[in-house]
Amino acid sequence: MLFNRHDRWTGHVELCATYFDEKMYCGGELRARANQAIKARQDAANLTFRKLGYSQDQIEHWPKDVLEDARRMVGNGVDDDEVAEFLKGQNVSPPEASK
Repeated sequence: MLFNRHDRWTGHVELCATYFDEKMYCGGELRARANQAIKARQDAANLTFRKLGYSQDQIEHWPKDVLEDARRMVGNGVDDDEVAEFLKGQNVSPPEASK
């Protein structure tokens, strides 16, 4: 749940959330927690790509839109074979190129 909180001491309004767990995160702490969650999802997706035979160097050189779409597919639980077919159709370097 996202909501705005007014700090009576400073007069500032900041965005807060209880999205990640039972604790309330606001402002910079919320941004840090969101970035941490994004990084964890990206790392998990990259692990899947490496299991498919791609090197980290290859993954880092994929076009941004291809990488985002592939990560979204992994995050949504799409089968590894479908992800591999998607990547094959996107003209990214095949896994064999890294060997």
